[in-house]
Amino acid sequence: LSSDGGSLLDACGRGIQVALASTRIPVVTQNPQSKDNENITIDTDSDFKSAKHIAGIENPPYVQTVTILKSPEQKKPIFILDATKEEELCANAQVHVVLEETPGGKVNICALHKSGG
Repeated sequence: LSSDGGSLLDACGRGIQVALASTRIPVVTQNPQSKDNENITIDTDSDFKSAKHIAGIENPPYVQTVTILKSPEQKKPIFILDATKEEELCANAQVHVVLEETPGGKVNICALHKSGG
């Protein structure tokens, strides 16, 4: 595994998104022949095509890391997305922003985490 920089947190978040999006749950039904409430048996449909995706995973939250660079001479900071290792070493701080898109297309901030200065 090699990397040219970028946030490990962003990459892990994307990996989780892909894993959840490809997960399918098999259809499970109660066997109609089990009438006794104490000994219920269930049937699982083994046909992959009938398996369902996880509900609500259509628009999962995603993480975007913003690296902040600012020297005493600068009046305004510089914000970098997908910073390289060298840029991260010069950073004053990083902000991890978790965003989610609503069904209407609006993007909301779910969480913020600041690391560093």
